[in-house]
Amino acid sequence: MPFSNNTHQPPRALRESWGVFLKRFLVEDAAITSIEYLFMLSLVIFACMIGIGLVGTKTLAFFELTRSRMP
Repeated sequence: MPFSNNTHQPPRALRESWGVFLKRFLVEDAAITSIEYLFMLSLVIFACMIGIGLVGTKTLAFFELTRSRMP
C-alpha cells in the first residue's frame, strides 16, 4: 500500500510541483490579471449584497407600513 502511513498528505513530488506551479503562476502577467479580476468580482458581489440588503430592508418597511394602514 503506497499511503500506509496514514498522514493524509500528498507525495512530496506532488507538493513540490504545486509549489513550483504557484510560484510561476504568481509571477506571470496572466496571474496578476486574474487576481485583479477576482478582486473586482469580489467588490461587485459585495456591492450587490449591500444593495439587495438595503432594498430588502426598505421593502420590508414599506410592506409593514402598508399592513398597519389596512383596516
